[in-house]
Amino acid sequence: MKINKFRASRGLVLFRFKSILIEIWWTPKGAMIDSHYHENVDSLIIHIWGHCFFNKVIDGINKTQEISNFSFFRWFSIPSGIIHSVLVGNRGLLFLNIEKWKLQLAGQSLVDDLVIK
Repeated sequence: MKINKFRASRGLVLFRFKSILIEIWWTPKGAMIDSHYHENVDSLIIHIWGHCFFNKVIDGINKTQEISNFSFFRWFSIPSGIIHSVLVGNRGLLFLNIEKWKLQLAGQSLVDDLVIK
């Protein structure tokens, strides 16, 4: 199995079928996942563990939510083209990313469709 990387974050593909891809990601404490979007992927992010500030931009307005260590399985929908970012707190962050690719799995990981804003 290949470990996917984006800066300090590490991900692993758990499941793949046609246009569906499920990855689990770990981001260390204090890390910042810069503002970015995905052109060809709709995502459902499921928080497993950790503290973070999750931001997405909707109609030009920043909407930030704080997620605590104990917000187990809280989820967020990120349609393709939506700018989003994460500031990780003092314990790191573990999350699932359920992806629906518009193309027939053009990439091996979500990072293959990442556009930094």
